[in-house]
Amino acid sequence: MCWPSMFNPCCGVQIGKIINGQTSNACYLTRLYVDTENKTTKNLQNCLNLNKLSFSQLSGRGNNWSCGFNCNKSVDDLILQINGFLEVDCSIDGILVLHSIGTGSGLGSRLVQELRNNYPKNISPFITGETTLQHYNTVLTLGWMQKYSDSIILFQNEKIFNKLSKRNKFNKPNQIDLQNINLHIKSSIENLFKPIFNDVKNLEYFDGFDYLINLNPISELKFNEAESLELDEFDRWEDITSQLISTLNLKSKVYGAQLITRTNTFESQFQFQKTLNFKKLREHLKPVYEPENSLMLLYSLNQEKTDHNSLTLVKNSNEIINYLEEVNRKGNLIFKSKAFLHWYQKYGEIESDLEDSFEVLESVIENYKFY
Repeated sequence: MCWPSMFNPCCGVQIGKIINGQTSNACYLTRLYVDTENKTTKNLQNCLNLNKLSFSQLSGRGNNWSCGFNCNKSVDDLILQINGFLEVDCSIDGILVLHSIGTGSGLGSRLVQELRNNYPKNISPFITGETTLQHYNTVLTLGWMQKYSDSIILFQNEKIFNKLSKRNKFNKPNQIDLQNINLHIKSSIENLFKPIFNDVKNLEYFDGFDYLINLNPISELKFNEAESLELDEFDRWEDITSQLISTLNLKSKVYGAQLITRTNTFESQFQFQKTLNFKKLREHLKPVYEPENSLMLLYSLNQEKTDHNSLTLVKNSNEIINYLEEVNRKGNLIFKSKAFLHWYQKYGEIESDLEDSFEVLESVIENYKFY
């Protein structure tokens, strides 16, 4: 089983570098880096087990969704290279695409659409970031992700910043920078998709279909959020679980959830299950759509003694409504006045794409409210 990762411009490449630096010797991770500028990938050329794709026929994609989305020849050439790479290994089960919803979002959205057309059941993108034309880019990208992806894990920089600010290791908000946010995202992705090492010392690789069945049982509700907490030497499970609960809206509706504990001993896992906060967490994460289904729990032993114990939660809930409504509201405000559209129109028609994306997001919001 294989899930290659594709890191697209800006934030996707930044997070990809962090993952690459900490998993360079891991045979289970296959990576493709895509960027419009050679300078961002020069320091990756000596990495082991790395396939890098780079092209730079056009400039200015960074802040403009339409520019990246409509560079047809570049996208066609890139898809041919990606197809050639994927055809080498017939055991590939899916593709994880990491890119921002700001810089690189147009190119990322187009690649997801083209990959969906070529590989209809295997797209799981990650999106995060900001840019000058943020509101339009965000609406367009989220609309495209909803239409062409099976599942979306959304990382919100501001939300992560607020969470990190509340933790003891950060006494002052100004101690937190983009590197801390990227490390948090990296940890969440890594602990979610790393193989499970069970009690009989067998490796169980990530199963994308089980993930979709448990996290996204309703096809209209695709937005998941993931978070991973690592235990320091003196941390207790009760304290870590309390930190996790403090970031949750316990009144929200949960449609699917997965909780993963990674420990050095099974005794540590038993200690976790006995905590009062674990019982509270389990009750909150009981899916409302199919209440007879219990929370999906996965337990894994760490393969390296130096690995930290960790608790990883990924969930699909109606907490996403507030974010989507704010994105739609801000986007509509500037769209009604036709502001900034000329930056997009030189690359092709954009108004119909925006109108379509607004409708898609409104439909998503209504579905989250309905179920």
